[in-house]
Amino acid sequence: MKAIIKNKIILNEIYSASAIELIDNELFIIGDNSPFLFVLDLEGNIKNKVQIFDIKDTNVTTNENIIIIPKKEKPDFEASCVLNINQKKHLFVVGSGSSDKRDIAVLIDLGTFEVQKISIKNLYKKITKLISLSENAQNDELNIEGLCANETTVYFFQRGNINGNNFIFSISIDDMVSYLFSKKETIKIKKIDKQKVDLPSIENIFSGFSDACFTDNQNDNQQILWTSSVENTTNTIDDGKVLGSFVGTYNIHNQQVENSIITEMINQKETVFIGKVEGICVTNWSDDLKRAIAVTDADGGCSEMLFIEIS
Repeated sequence: MKAIIKNKIILNEIYSASAIELIDNELFIIGDNSPFLFVLDLEGNIKNKVQIFDIKDTNVTTNENIIIIPKKEKPDFEASCVLNINQKKHLFVVGSGSSDKRDIAVLIDLGTFEVQKISIKNLYKKITKLISLSENAQNDELNIEGLCANETTVYFFQRGNINGNNFIFSISIDDMVSYLFSKKETIKIKKIDKQKVDLPSIENIFSGFSDACFTDNQNDNQQILWTSSVENTTNTIDDGKVLGSFVGTYNIHNQQVENSIITEMINQKETVFIGKVEGICVTNWSDDLKRAIAVTDADGGCSEMLFIEIS
């Protein structure tokens, strides 16, 4: 399999893009240090932006009129997915959980753009405990970087780029929605399934999950398209040298990464793309044509939108 970047667009108003969703021919992008949800057309033009995080008590900085939340104060929104609640589409956005300020979520009604802030502290405590009980993962820190959902299940992707301990946690939609709408997290998640996943490495440095999406919500043989990136860092907070990114598929029925469908992202001249892919969404997935749009996190610079063909 090859994942070739056919085109790139610089997103001048978006720093540190961390997730992307395709909804009704519009792209919804969040950034891990931005208080906004950005709505773009398929050519990368910003049509709207919605404030999803209150910055009145935050020491924000600006760079060319772009508001940036400092690392110590940011909610670190790293992942998103669409949830259908009461026949309305909502964008579910979560923090990474890698510090106390990062265990929050927002639920955005995509009809009205009403934003609801929700604590997911108890959920993240439960996931952290599941990580700690795993073999060789006792000192691993929580770092949720991917999120996707189908009609029955929400999947959380734990980035294990430090020790190679990448996990997928799955929760039923019913449990998830009940938890999100409970007061002060009084309704508990009944069951969380856990699956450890082995991902490729570069120069003996582990890659870690960076996002995920479903390839086809109408197909019974559902696959998840995931991305992972390789970053030379010793913790979940600090950035490091980026060595590259991978894309691959995960079969939710047999709970396996399909080793024949893992590839390092390359440019059109077939040179390795040295960048940190943080979000991905599928625009076409058939036997004849597989296309996706991804976004990168430049750790302080403008993000890029990548148009990818997978063959």
